[in-house]
Amino acid sequence: MEQNINDFVGTFGVTTDETFGQITSLLEKQGKVLKEEEAYAKTPKAKTELITTYYQVEGKIYRLWYQVKTPHGTKGAALAFSFDKMPADFKL
Repeated sequence: MEQNINDFVGTFGVTTDETFGQITSLLEKQGKVLKEEEAYAKTPKAKTELITTYYQVEGKIYRLWYQVKTPHGTKGAALAFSFDKMPADFKL
């Protein structure tokens, strides 16, 4: 039985978690990217950057944010993620 994207609302952890892969797979199959934002660190040797992507799935808007390692990042460092459903009145 295929999982529903709503089963993952409120989930957070690190990008190496199996859950992160499940969320991104479901979004790839069922979702449409509405907007992607990259937040670059303001320091020249920042170790991570933040990616926030808004998806539409069956008329609802979801947000997935996650960290990515920069060339200055530490090998094997844990990178965080969070997945949420946006309120019905949310506008991009």
